[in-house]
Amino acid sequence: MNQEERILRGIGWYPGRRVEDSVRSWEKVLDQEGAMEMFEAARSALIEFGELRSNADGPGIDCAKSPFILDPTGCLGDGEKIGDFAERIGKRLYPLGESFNGELLLVMDEQGRVYELMDAIYFTGNDIREALVNLIVGRQAKEN
Repeated sequence: MNQEERILRGIGWYPGRRVEDSVRSWEKVLDQEGAMEMFEAARSALIEFGELRSNADGPGIDCAKSPFILDPTGCLGDGEKIGDFAERIGKRLYPLGESFNGELLLVMDEQGRVYELMDAIYFTGNDIREALVNLIVGRQAKEN
């Protein structure tokens, strides 16, 4: 087992994990809200990692560790903000959940790259696994 897998298992992830019922429920709620349409990269990430949370905080490797929860309904009411950022970077975005105790929104683009949104957009990881590990250990993501 590599370090990434150990870290992810520490928050409850395991190979073959699936929370499809939650994802269907979230999609229905967000559709009723008139929010964004879920695309395949977000669906896959949420099916495998949805509902996971980390309470990591304090100093990290090169930035603060960030507590998070993967539940896109935590972003209800933020559709306009997410849409504005999507327009700024020229990519569709879909909410994954929240980080820093609701201070930042976690979103994913269609290529599976993860970002945190506040007043600016912060690249968090090239994929969901990298992003979650970066948040847990407090490591700045490096864009490919």
